[in-house]
Amino acid sequence: MINLNDYYYFAHVVDSNGITAASRSLNLPKSTLSRRITDLETRLGVRLIHRSSRTFLVTELGSEFYRHARNMLEEAQAAESAVRNRLAKPSGTLKVACSPLAAALCLGPALPGFLAGHPDVRIEQRMLARLDETGARAADVYVVAHDGPLEDSSMIRRRLTVEPRHLFAAPELADDLKSAAHLARHNLFILAETPARPVLVDSTDRSELKLDAEPRLVSSDSGAILSAIRAGAGIGLLPASCCARAVTEGDMVRVLPRWSGTPLEVSALLPSSRGVLPSVRALLDLMGGRRPGAAQAGPSTPKPALHMAVEGCA
Repeated sequence: MINLNDYYYFAHVVDSNGITAASRSLNLPKSTLSRRITDLETRLGVRLIHRSSRTFLVTELGSEFYRHARNMLEEAQAAESAVRNRLAKPSGTLKVACSPLAAALCLGPALPGFLAGHPDVRIEQRMLARLDETGARAADVYVVAHDGPLEDSSMIRRRLTVEPRHLFAAPELADDLKSAAHLARHNLFILAETPARPVLVDSTDRSELKLDAEPRLVSSDSGAILSAIRAGAGIGLLPASCCARAVTEGDMVRVLPRWSGTPLEVSALLPSSRGVLPSVRALLDLMGGRRPGAAQAGPSTPKPALHMAVEGCA
């Protein structure tokens, strides 16, 4: 079996032009160094150095072996330097897997600021609609939106943001909605990653109302739902950040403000809690609304979505 330490000792002996000088610089006994060189020569079956009390001469094969050993050591040092440089500051390629809704709510709005603040980072991003353990682990981080518990996974989870969902409609439909029972008269559009019968929560007493009618449209594309709402085709249940521009422009209004849907949560899943790259930490901090350089405390209450989410969803 190759002992790379012997390569290191041999190269150091040659660089020092003798075992005595090498033992002083390495702070190792001369007998230890001499034995390691002898063991290396025995394993290789050749003489690498002619040495005595008066002479030190590297053989022809010893010189060729030294060149390769020195190159190997330089490559090993370069490999360690590459890792240290990546861990010193955000740099290199960052692979991000993201569900469509998480991209709209968190990743997309955060990217302009992240790219501007970290010019040495290159991002490769791909969509991954459902939690696929293999696909998620192939990325440095997987960002997913969900309105219930995530599937069982051994990956490390970090909550990024929580977005309440409210009911919105075109202004001409608002007068026809006096109570939650009136929702049955209209099509219901849900912004979500997966189909599910919606549950509304009463803000006055936190009681829940499970709607009998299934939604006509469930989509992770906020643009599709916003278009349907603007056209007066039905009522939408989606985060306020996605509707802010349309509400400001008068295209839609919030209806039945007493009732809200279960919130959408955006989480980051990491393959491991160890060795997280600075670029990953920086991106998660930005998506979670944490200021760069802010002290990291223990678990905290969910942070509101970034203001730029208005642009990302509208």
